[in-house]
Amino acid sequence: MAKIIAIANQKGGVGKTTTAINLAASLAVLEYKTLLVDADPQANSTSGVGFDPRNVKTSIYECIVNDVNPRDIILLVFDTIIQRNTKLGEAPSFGETIIMHDAFSKGAINYLNLAREILQKNNMTEIPKEEKVIKTLPIENISEN
Repeated sequence: MAKIIAIANQKGGVGKTTTAINLAASLAVLEYKTLLVDADPQANSTSGVGFDPRNVKTSIYECIVNDVNPRDIILLVFDTIIQRNTKLGEAPSFGETIIMHDAFSKGAINYLNLAREILQKNNMTEIPKEEKVIKTLPIENISEN
């Protein structure tokens, strides 16, 4: 069954596009078909005038919101934390997702585990809830950045 997931926040520079791109790439790596549509209002002439991410919630199944207003209805809350790291910041400069740029970086592992958690919450995987896609790697393969 198809799912529509929105990454929404009124504030700019909080990682909406980074999350959308890397989450879609992570789902693709886990062999799920993905379609990414970046509807960022900064890309058009309205430049965010009248844009309210809460309005997006009426047309989607799930919404990832990274600035929570207590009055908002949160459809999903995740345990996975996307850690800031150098490789995650570098990837767009090379026109790459974090998985393409450095598959063993903390950022890549974080996004793969976010994808896994979304699949688990939607009963779309047989990975047990307590398992992560990647728990540990040989120390020589782990990138600190």
